[in-house]
Amino acid sequence: MTYFPILKARQGELKALEQWREYEHPWVFPIVEVIPWVRSEDSDESPQNEQETQEVTAAVGRLAKAWSGKHSTLYIDAAYAEPDLEGSGQLWRDVQPVLARVLRGLDERGVVAAPVVRAGADPEYVQQIPRILPRGEAIAAILRVTAEDLDDSIMPLRQVINRTASALQMPAKDIAVVLDLGEVKDDSAMLLAARLARFVLPQLAQDSWSELAVAAGAFPVNLADVQAHQVASLARWDLQLWRSLRTFELPNGRTLRFADYGVGHPVLPIGGAFAAPPQLRYTQEDSWLVGKGKRQERRGHQQFYDICAAILARLGPNATPPSASWGDEIIHLAAQSASSAMPSVGPGNASTWRAIATSHHLAYTADQLRAGDEL
Repeated sequence: MTYFPILKARQGELKALEQWREYEHPWVFPIVEVIPWVRSEDSDESPQNEQETQEVTAAVGRLAKAWSGKHSTLYIDAAYAEPDLEGSGQLWRDVQPVLARVLRGLDERGVVAAPVVRAGADPEYVQQIPRILPRGEAIAAILRVTAEDLDDSIMPLRQVINRTASALQMPAKDIAVVLDLGEVKDDSAMLLAARLARFVLPQLAQDSWSELAVAAGAFPVNLADVQAHQVASLARWDLQLWRSLRTFELPNGRTLRFADYGVGHPVLPIGGAFAAPPQLRYTQEDSWLVGKGKRQERRGHQQFYDICAAILARLGPNATPPSASWGDEIIHLAAQSASSAMPSVGPGNASTWRAIATSHHLAYTADQLRAGDEL
């Protein structure tokens, strides 16, 4: 039983992980992408300057707070935060990877964490990743196969990932492989991704990996196409992709596991951040129900109460109960506050709304997969 949600290490997602009841869903293994920070392109300093050291320390602190006291393993992907050594005259043997420093920092704080490494990573980079083995029978590392890994090498894919696994110095049985197909925003993108997966998966399934999963993300980059004060329905194309692949026969009788990007887009938005209007992204069986308010509205953030009330009213008895997760409890309290002169919960802000939606999504998806005996 394994589900790999891929989350950005932002305030909202980390708040959801902090509130996550992992003892109720021990088969859920979050993959957290460390967010890149701005580096000066004109600096003559080493890629590992004082600013980066401070950023790594801060990232460790945020991750440790989110996963403190939990016994399940948190998987860390720092690929987007690593320095670009091309043209710097340095080699990975001369530089401590961000991933290595984050893992060591978390280990010092007693947090159970393990590495996520891109399949096509430089072996010198991979060899520096510490072997901090999780407790019990947990997966010791994840190899993530992306479109770049499929495009950038003339080596056969199986040879590429076995080279990386060898650099990790771990047996295949301790490593999970996640085929990440990125954005699947509509039916045509989903069908194209499925065709690619059917070509790639047999190559990945030939070795004795601990798990084999396929990941994709279907949530749009923003809610610009959703009309304010309306409840819209957005298809979960990522889930449909996985379901279409589960009937595909893999070598050695393997079961294909599920991974997704939660209620976020696979790629971080480019450009400056803007104030998001009050909103709720509410996961259902085959879709997300989405409601949003307006940035310039008399009720301000209190519109979140109305949005929660509208979505729960639309679902009626099919709404997830407040006991399902921390996020569901807040959604129900917010809906009650829509008609109360004394709200029992605050209206929150953008990071709170993302935390609530992520909390609900993780619990709903985990229960959905378990109920359908699909893990």
